[in-house]
Amino acid sequence: MLKRFGILTLSLVISLILPLSVFAHPGRTDTNGCHTCRTNCESWGLKYGEYHCHNGNIKEIVKAAKNTVKTEAKTIAKTKSK
Repeated sequence: MLKRFGILTLSLVISLILPLSVFAHPGRTDTNGCHTCRTNCESWGLKYGEYHCHNGNIKEIVKAAKNTVKTEAKTIAKTKSK
């Protein structure tokens, strides 16, 4: 009985301490998992207004966006030349 009480107490203490080590990042993200920092940026190691991502690599997102723009530009150029 005493052993069960000790395990239960230890489990309770651990479950109360673990959430204290997790810190949420303020701000909502867009569909790419990115957003512009507007609050306490320096405390997160960012500059005010810096655009950054949480769910992926910003380089991959920028590369995909550039490819989309190039494809659309080619389509518009073909349409205009006809």
